[in-house]
Amino acid sequence: MKKIKIAGLRQVINLSQIEVLALSLPKYNTAKILSPLAESGINLEFILAQDGSDETMDMVLGIKQNQIAAALGLLQGLKEKFEMGDIRSRDGVGMISLFPHGSRAAVIGNFFSAFQDAGIKLLAVSFSLSAISGLMDERFIGEALNAFSEYFELPG
Repeated sequence: MKKIKIAGLRQVINLSQIEVLALSLPKYNTAKILSPLAESGINLEFILAQDGSDETMDMVLGIKQNQIAAALGLLQGLKEKFEMGDIRSRDGVGMISLFPHGSRAAVIGNFFSAFQDAGIKLLAVSFSLSAISGLMDERFIGEALNAFSEYFELPG
């Protein structure tokens, strides 16, 4: 199999994942939910918003573990105002991001194939024009990087 050349690769460990479930769409205002996090110096390494159920959205955030207590406190304080459902968290999360060249379809396909081949469950995946990022149990970062070496070629 011919490897796909990519522009770069980034790994992040010591993350926590926060799931904010069932944000009421009439009350859902991303800026008003995320601004208090930013004002408190909490950086989002990962964000995904997706359709929840009727009239709701779910959000998945990846933040540094040392900021989890502050982030959860702020989100709990906003829960009633924005009619949020459950807020759950998980520690020990890592993230790998690929920065593709060329055919995004091929890169995305290989991204998923590498995880499948390594038997690693993705907790969440986010796509942008510049990166494809996946959250996983951080214990498997090394295995994921090894699996990626079968599918991708780094520059240089």
